Amino acid sequence: MQGKRKLAGCFMVLMVLVALVFAMQNGLFQSVEATQFPSEESGQTPQSLISTTTEAVLLPVGGTPSAGVIWQTAPLVTYKETKPDVTVTLTSEAVVDVMAPQAPRPLVTEFYDAYEVVMPSVSETSKPSANKTPALVTGFTGTLPLSLPLASPNVSEEEMRAVYVASAYNLDFPSKPGLSKAQLQKELDEIVQNALSCGMNTIFFQVRPASDALYRSSLFPTSRYLAESEGGALALDVLGYLIEKAHAKGIKVHAWINPFRVRSASESDAVLSKTNPAKIDPNLTFTVEGAVYYNPALVAVQDLILQGVREILTHYDVDGILFDDYFYPENMKSEDAASYAAYLKSGGTLALGDFRRQNINLLIERVYRTVKSEKKNCLFGVAPRGVWRNASEDPLGSNTRGGAAYDAIFCDALAWVNGGYLDYLSPQIYWSFDHKSAPFATLADWWDNALFGSGVKLCVSLAVYSLSDTEIERQKEYLAKLEEYGGFALYRYRYLT
Repeated sequence: MQGKRKLAGCFMVLMVLVALVFAMQNGLFQSVEATQFPSEESGQTPQSLISTTTEAVLLPVGGTPSAGVIWQTAPLVTYKETKPDVTVTLTSEAVVDVMAPQAPRPLVTEFYDAYEVVMPSVSETSKPSANKTPALVTGFTGTLPLSLPLASPNVSEEEMRAVYVASAYNLDFPSKPGLSKAQLQKELDEIVQNALSCGMNTIFFQVRPASDALYRSSLFPTSRYLAESEGGALALDVLGYLIEKAHAKGIKVHAWINPFRVRSASESDAVLSKTNPAKIDPNLTFTVEGAVYYNPALVAVQDLILQGVREILTHYDVDGILFDDYFYPENMKSEDAASYAAYLKSGGTLALGDFRRQNINLLIERVYRTVKSEKKNCLFGVAPRGVWRNASEDPLGSNTRGGAAYDAIFCDALAWVNGGYLDYLSPQIYWSFDHKSAPFATLADWWDNALFGSGVKLCVSLAVYSLSDTEIERQKEYLAKLEEYGGFALYRYRYLT
């Protein structure tokens, strides 16, 4: 694998050199006029209209403009400053990278016509003044005020910046069961606006926490976390409403599903409605340490999960389907003995652990194929545990000492990657850089290597619920330098605001 990386790296260097030579020979690099803005004390107003010439705009692709990276052309753009230091209106079809010296980190994101403009909060150090000018403006013959750096040059336009919105146990939404339509709308409006303000462009919205639905479904009852009791009246189609409001702001919505969980050990079967598939046919389930789960080995269970995914894709304009790390429960003993015995009787030869992993692998493959057949551009991703296997258990594993998903919950993410059944993978690396058993960098590098050349993007889940803001920012910066980087996902919404 390292050999492939070196070969790929040499090829990329060659391509960079060819591109740069071509650009210089054909006069593609445009000069930039660095006009200073008058100081605020002078009472003069900075020029508010900045437009391109008739030539193509040049945008950097990855890295920093000073690092000699490849450049590409993009459509002409016009930016208009409509409110000093704060608002920029995008009136064309591209985002231009602007680097400004000592510019603060962008904190607020606003969307205009589905294109992104990133702005920092206003501060004394960022306001235009006579002695501060932009360091680089690509493709322009004018200048921009320092308070308006647009799109960090290290960030790809395809970067996913997601936040988990958990509905299980009313963790994030709704705040409690039984809210009115107006109350639900207000909470969803706040989620969209807060996600926007924090620079998120994707919401992982938990639509099926436990054999239920936070949307209109003919298969699963209304969630007990939404209605006053499971199967109760749906005061608002919350998934439909969220998609409408999020899309209006340029934010994508991925439907987050827990495929096998039915109820926790702290609950009784009384919480399940008579229309819950697990209540209709208890043979579809098994119980482990008091908690109830669907049996992944059963064809009827897999078909039910696929029908649920297809129902969402048919009726809702979701941008993605996401499964998290609830597959087989931990501490399994002989709860699926009958299924395994039937498998062996049919001629199967796999050991029990491999049998369980095969069942999960088959489901992931079937879901991926269903997603692509129903909506080709919809993404399918999984957020497994941060540790696949430890090197002490498998030479292919990471140099860690953590709970391995492969062994504990029979989750083999590498099989899905190698099979081509994912668009993105979001391993839950919920530890700090200095964690003794599972250091962040060790795991981030391991997953980056595991995904190399697969076409599956790495969108790591980060623990904003337990780590400091400083630590999270370090982790984001580290991830952005990885070859297979596709973004990050913050767990979870309540700790974002």
